[in-house]
Amino acid sequence: MSIYPTLIPFSLNVDFYDSLLVNSSIISFYLIPLFLINFFIKNKIKKLNLKQILIGALIAFSIVFLCSLNFNYNYRMGGGFFIKASIILFDNLYFFYLTSFLGFFCIYLLSLESRKNIVLCLILIIGFSAYVVFQKYFEPMFFLLLFLVCDTKLTKNLLTKKLNIILFQLYFFLYLGAALINNYFLITKQL
Repeated sequence: MSIYPTLIPFSLNVDFYDSLLVNSSIISFYLIPLFLINFFIKNKIKKLNLKQILIGALIAFSIVFLCSLNFNYNYRMGGGFFIKASIILFDNLYFFYLTSFLGFFCIYLLSLESRKNIVLCLILIIGFSAYVVFQKYFEPMFFLLLFLVCDTKLTKNLLTKKLNIILFQLYFFLYLGAALINNYFLITKQL
């Protein structure tokens, strides 16, 4: 019997393009409802000029396009909701690539509010470079960073009205329902 504790196996994926796409897709899962609520309900998203939108879209598209050229991720093991939905619903990864694009674009929009936000999002995107990335590990940490550390008006606007909070929670209850259905029918096990 050894007196030294067993080390947890460390898994680092040197194929960063896989992790970049998966992580940005997972981040988009959490940011999309926040942006939609702020845009449609509060109409409080900072007014962007066409040049800023085009720069953000071009950066996001370039990253997703370059990473997708060598994308070889085992979606059976992990990768988040959007990669599984893309495979189940469309039998391809195009929807997943779209959500990765949206993730990078949302990060760009957050970075326009404060440079501190871009550092936090880059840490999240690059910090989880593993052979298998699970969405459940993003959830608690991402919400803590988003609501406590990020310097953004999106979270402040979300918390100003009860309807905004209800819509935000409804989004995650729908996700919970999809997860329970998946758990019962073992849909992702059949991929």
